[in-house]
Amino acid sequence: MNIGNILNRRLGLITVPNLQRVVNNLLETIGFVDDALPDSRPYKVYTALLSQFSTDAPTVIVLENTIGNVVWSRASAGLYNATLSGAFPENKSFSPNHHARSSNDNDVDFNVRSIRYDDNTFSVITLNPTSGFGIDGILELYPIEIRVYN
Repeated sequence: MNIGNILNRRLGLITVPNLQRVVNNLLETIGFVDDALPDSRPYKVYTALLSQFSTDAPTVIVLENTIGNVVWSRASAGLYNATLSGAFPENKSFSPNHHARSSNDNDVDFNVRSIRYDDNTFSVITLNPTSGFGIDGILELYPIEIRVYN
């Protein structure tokens, strides 16, 4: 088994290279067949890296998304919302909180929390630890994962 097949198996893919068939006594190459196995995880997942500057909405690098078209916005200083209608049901949605250290402000620690707000909204909150108020410009490639269990 080659490394491509090992990686495809770990990613849940089946690849059958160079399928061939005989047509009129000639060998014809059909091409590649790629097919994904059903996802066996008991949840859908949205994994991304968030960055936020000034008063802009967060920019997002999506690493994995089986939830749907999540849209990010800035609601106020330090409050950023991921929205998708009906995507985050109560008692089935979860996001681990990560500790953040700002690279913009002399390595000051800030409080960053991700919480489910309602069925349509998941929020990320950045707080200044001294004042307790929301603060912009803290997120730089901040990892977030939202899981929605079946």
